[in-house]
Amino acid sequence: MMKIAYQGERFSNSEFAAKQLVKMLDLSDATLVPRRTSERVVDSLRRGEADFGVVAVRNSTFGDVEETARALDGLNSIEHATCDLPIHHHLFSLAEDVTADKLTHVYSHPQALGQCKRTLGEIAPNAQLNSSQDTSFAAEQLKDGNYSETSGVVCRRESGEHYGLSLLRSNVEDETGNSTTFKIISLRASNAIPTVPARDRMANLVCRPFFVRWAIGGVLTAAIFATLLLNAYVGWSAWTISTTIVGTLGTVLLTMTSPKYVLWSQQRRILGFWKYRPIPKRENAPADEKHDIERIVIIDRVNGELRLRGWQSGDGDAHRWQSDGTLFKHSTDTSGQLVYQYRNTLSHQQSTLVGIVSLYWNTSDPAQLVTDMSGLYYGHGTTQDDGTMNYQRISQDEFERLRYAKPKVPASADAKVETIAT
Repeated sequence: MMKIAYQGERFSNSEFAAKQLVKMLDLSDATLVPRRTSERVVDSLRRGEADFGVVAVRNSTFGDVEETARALDGLNSIEHATCDLPIHHHLFSLAEDVTADKLTHVYSHPQALGQCKRTLGEIAPNAQLNSSQDTSFAAEQLKDGNYSETSGVVCRRESGEHYGLSLLRSNVEDETGNSTTFKIISLRASNAIPTVPARDRMANLVCRPFFVRWAIGGVLTAAIFATLLLNAYVGWSAWTISTTIVGTLGTVLLTMTSPKYVLWSQQRRILGFWKYRPIPKRENAPADEKHDIERIVIIDRVNGELRLRGWQSGDGDAHRWQSDGTLFKHSTDTSGQLVYQYRNTLSHQQSTLVGIVSLYWNTSDPAQLVTDMSGLYYGHGTTQDDGTMNYQRISQDEFERLRYAKPKVPASADAKVETIAT
């Protein structure tokens, strides 16, 4: 069955746009799959988890959707159709007694906040605007108690009603006729997650301890019959047979089952180029720790040890941090854990321990490269931050593009909305 990934959660504007685009293309048998961000929509397309993706590209009031522009930057995509969806935002609170003038925080997608900034300043003058990854996700977070009781959210009416929130004000968008352009896309094959060549796939399979044990067992069984044949028909002595066959097999067995060799074979599955965004838990995290700043990483091996070097997008040649004391443990054919300490390496910062990261990975194909790892980071020293992160494998071309990308500058100070992790 055809799958269409859309940016957002259930009852978001993107879901309604996706339904409209499905009708335009007559894709009545398609299944809609929510993905919270545009980046996750693109990842679903690259991994083959969806056939099409629906993303918002421009709003009539607040301009281009930067999130989508970043996700699609440098990709070879195919645009199949576009639609303009009228956008009406509504302000909700958790309870009826929390009126708009009592709100201390308002959460929503940055685009929604930008489209309602003037109106929210008038009706909720004491509220701080904080961004969420999606309008409907913000409504869900408020309902689940993840925001304070004096917080409000801006979302579609259907979303607020679904989560049982209290409607404070309808149509809080600044401009009448507010609309957003959405498009449905697919990606060409050149954007796919890098696959493993046949030779490397075979090496990954052969290097598995399970395969080695069974292979050696089979070879030893065959060696017994070969010994009898060589002794009977060739006349080899027992000494010659033992030193030639048994010695060779013993050397192979000891090598391929040694902890160092097994570790080498497992490490090679995560070597390569990666990207991630840290999502700090605390609301007052420094600007360069926020989830909207992309990071890139090289994982390689130096003198038998894993080494990680990290850049912020646009850093160029100077990497920002590097690993120290990397551990690769609890690894099996289909799962594993990577733990490393990291240090600052920029010239204006001291090269001291900053924190520790613990990443987990799972895969159903033991012969394939690991394509994503998720986990937690814990900061030390002056940062004292902690949060979550999701490593995603990328090609070397995308790594170089992000490494030397020019930083995006907001069009104006008025257009900037404070962003925090949620």
